[in-house]
Amino acid sequence: MAITRKFLDWNRPALPAVVDELLQRYASNGRLDLSNTLIVLPGRQAGRRLLELVVDRTAASMPDFIPPRLITFSAFPEQLYEPQKSFASPLVQKLAWAQALQAADRKLLAHIMPGLPDDEDVDGWMAFGDLLRCRHGELAADGLDFDDVVQHGSDIPGFNEAERWRAMHQVQQDYLHRLDQIGLWDRETARLTAIERNECEARHDIILVGTVDMPQSSRQMLEQVADRVTALVIAPPELQELFDEFGGLKADKWQNKPVPIRNEQVRIVDRYSDQADAVVDALAALQGCYRPDEITIGTPDAGLIPRIQRRLRLAQVASRPPVDKRISETGPFRLLAAVADYLETLEPGTSDFAFRNSERFASLVRHPDMEAWLERERHRQRLNKSESQLRLLPAELETADGGWLSSLDAWLDQHLQPKFSQWPGHEQDARPIRTVFEALSSLFKPLLDGRDTTSTNGSSEIPPAEWASRLLSLLTDVYSGRSFDPQDNADRLTIHGYEALSDAIQTLAGIPQTLAPDSTASRMIRLLLGEVRSGVIPSVDDKQAVELPGWLELPLDDAPVLIVTSVNDGIIPTAVNSDPFLPDALRHRLGLDDNTRRYARDAYAMHVLLASRASLTLIMARRDVDNDPLTPSRLWFAADRDQIASRVLDFYSEAQDSTTDQQQRDVVTRGADSRSSFCIPRPIRLQVPPRRISVTAFRTYLACPYRFYLRHVLRLTDLSDSAREMNAAAFGTLLHNVLERFGRSDVRNTGQADVIRDFLVEQLDECVQLRFGRHRRAAVTVQLAQARTRLEAFAAWQARRAAEGWEIWYSEQDETVDAVKFPLADGRSVELTGRIDRIDRRDDDWMIFDYKTGDRAVTPEQAHRRAGEWIDLQLPLYVELARPHGVAGNVRLGYIALPADLSEVGDRIAGWDAADLLGALDTARAVACDVLDQNFWPPAESPPPFPDAFTRICQDSVLERESEK
Repeated sequence: MAITRKFLDWNRPALPAVVDELLQRYASNGRLDLSNTLIVLPGRQAGRRLLELVVDRTAASMPDFIPPRLITFSAFPEQLYEPQKSFASPLVQKLAWAQALQAADRKLLAHIMPGLPDDEDVDGWMAFGDLLRCRHGELAADGLDFDDVVQHGSDIPGFNEAERWRAMHQVQQDYLHRLDQIGLWDRETARLTAIERNECEARHDIILVGTVDMPQSSRQMLEQVADRVTALVIAPPELQELFDEFGGLKADKWQNKPVPIRNEQVRIVDRYSDQADAVVDALAALQGCYRPDEITIGTPDAGLIPRIQRRLRLAQVASRPPVDKRISETGPFRLLAAVADYLETLEPGTSDFAFRNSERFASLVRHPDMEAWLERERHRQRLNKSESQLRLLPAELETADGGWLSSLDAWLDQHLQPKFSQWPGHEQDARPIRTVFEALSSLFKPLLDGRDTTSTNGSSEIPPAEWASRLLSLLTDVYSGRSFDPQDNADRLTIHGYEALSDAIQTLAGIPQTLAPDSTASRMIRLLLGEVRSGVIPSVDDKQAVELPGWLELPLDDAPVLIVTSVNDGIIPTAVNSDPFLPDALRHRLGLDDNTRRYARDAYAMHVLLASRASLTLIMARRDVDNDPLTPSRLWFAADRDQIASRVLDFYSEAQDSTTDQQQRDVVTRGADSRSSFCIPRPIRLQVPPRRISVTAFRTYLACPYRFYLRHVLRLTDLSDSAREMNAAAFGTLLHNVLERFGRSDVRNTGQADVIRDFLVEQLDECVQLRFGRHRRAAVTVQLAQARTRLEAFAAWQARRAAEGWEIWYSEQDETVDAVKFPLADGRSVELTGRIDRIDRRDDDWMIFDYKTGDRAVTPEQAHRRAGEWIDLQLPLYVELARPHGVAGNVRLGYIALPADLSEVGDRIAGWDAADLLGALDTARAVACDVLDQNFWPPAESPPPFPDAFTRICQDSVLERESEK
């Protein structure tokens, strides 16, 4: 007996017509009972919408409505038979495939794929197995196995893949045997067995809605229950010859059928992103005649959704994509990924945390959920120390400058530690980081315990069930104690992520021990994350938002207005031309989903859209996201020859894009602020202005008063844990520390180069040990070698200088900051602060030096003046700082350069005269007056000619940057 087909004319939306059919068929005596009805639809969104429409139609007249069971077509077959065994989860299938491959002869596997994974490469074998698993599933859906490919492929001229598929068939049989041994069933094989044994039966009326493309196995199952099946085909009855007895498409009959797209329905834009503007143009053309829930924007290319959403936000139009987030984007998923990254830095089989990677540690503790856990631990310790995993006082996590994360950044930036095997520097600086480090060590200890705590026979191999228990405990520890509001979007995403991982952990627990790979905690986490990576979180229903569904959802969507983007070949219709296992010719011979079927499916969908919408707009782009050329959809060319020629010219012409003018677009965008919403905040006036100014800060003010405010008034600075080597400032500080020690030592005035060199090298080693400890990054080791060669060159220069009679009279002191009163012309004064690197004396001559450790040697004139104007006042102001030390009379200023070119090591003396220095002091007084008057606005038009952390705040790269009024 054949199934019942009923055609619902596509001149109206499909789902309301389906509701009419259900009412006509099942309504009786003011009651609609669909409890014995199973409705099969292509996707979940259509099911939700169908139920809404039924409820709306029956709410007033049929209050006793009993809803049907709704199911997607992919899950439908399991409703037709009773599985004799439990199904293997996708994870168990992957493991079984991987094991079957690893057990196979390598010569056999070489026929399948060259370059096999190493024996220990668990992830590589899993990926190899998943490749075969996907091919197995696709073939089984059409009632085939790998051996069938060999049989059918022999009929194709030039087919030379028989050995490959025979090898795959052997592995396939071993895979099925392994599942059979552990009492599990492969889902696709179970369906084929049910068909073969004629086990399919229906306990409900089955109604197929819009299922026009179904695999062979589904057809065979429906044949066995045909008397209970009705296929509702969305098409006019006069086109029934285009459909088979199951209501599916006869693909060959759709290849040459004209698609009646009208030219006025098409909008052609040049760039990929221009499609978002074209969407707004199409909305503007509606003149506000439709509500948001009466408009749908089809997005066959999901990558375009964020661009469309941004453009709609500017137009103040709410939108709702089908997917809010992927599970892989949620906090719990990313937390476990960071944990796996962190744990991978430990050798398997050890629980020693001494050599933990500092980069991955820094990434882990920055996760917001880990921060929240640490904060809760602090509060828990206050209440009950015995319950806390933090063994130091909560105050140890608090610092004066931004908390322990800032301390971590500062400590890592200072000491550049690749691993936590030592804690160089001052103990108090490292204490907050050590506190957090020890807390995480306690939290993760169960994951690094290599013993099976559930074993009664002394086995050390940890079963999957215990790994699952440990991972669930970790998630529970991190997220328990927090309150979540399901109405808050961020909390909702966290809840979904946590629930998805919890469900996957149960799958992990169900892995049979015989399939469990030799594993570490990090690998088990990777297996867990692989199970949920592709999962999605549906967006929240919002009647005031425009829907953004994908292409396959559109034929059953009932909004009267439809705008479809990315109507380009390869997207609509889709095509696959490079499958290394199943090329299109082989697919066609096997009856699989090939390009012919894909074209038929998309041509049918386009006919439905053209016939059922009051307004349809199709948007095509000439270029893709990479600016490569695109071609228009072949469906547009399913027309007569004259139209085809005209449309080719239209698409490839250089005419202006067919978009509405700006005045019409303003119908939608009126009220939207097109200006940047990022403003540079004005300085806040202080009650007491700054009265102490560092001599090095004058340079910042002269370059940009606003940057002076940020750095020297607000004391903002940039901290990062991303440094992998010493930056220029850190390299210079190291050399300064060594030279300061030399300047205060007993050998500072010796004329023996070897004595100076030995002292400097010894002091360098001490400074390095204090700052970097024993274990250092390779890049730092290279930099230290460079520092040593510069100091050795300095020793030779210093010996010559001592021989000339110069003595080091003063050297910077670590613990002191010189400060002098600096009177201004208007009677006010400020204090100048700073540290003079070095003062030399010979008889009545004085020389004030500043060490310069940059790669290039510069003169004081180059650094301090440009086009005759002062841009830096450091050396001239050193004269003022030196007066309290008795420095007077014949005073000269200069640099001691230690550049990369060792031949350039030595002094650079400034040639300024008294008038020049007076001019510098006048400039300094003018700057000081501006600082006292708090003149810090506006930012400089151009960024300063030195490294700067405030480029983004000052919007230096913005063409027309905004500022607060």
